Amino acid sequence: MKLLITGSTGVVGREILSIFKKKRINIFPLSYNSGSSKYSKVDLTKTLNKKTKADFIIHCAGKTPQNSRNLKDVFNKNIKMNK
Repeated sequence: MKLLITGSTGVVGREILSIFKKKRINIFPLSYNSGSSKYSKVDLTKTLNKKTKADFIIHCAGKTPQNSRNLKDVFNKNIKMNK
């Protein structure tokens, strides 16, 4: 089984990654590059899945409020990234 995990360096993604590593499952971790302020629109079911041939995708990526004081902005960015 092959597994793609988005947000693999975040709190939830790290835990999930750890669990599946212990079970020796073939994992393709995907993480947002914190050095860039722009998001890319990617259809995981088409683009990355063709490259990784993942059987399952676990989506844990999200914007957190740690660098933003505007919670409405954080909420809107999370909605936008998941369209």
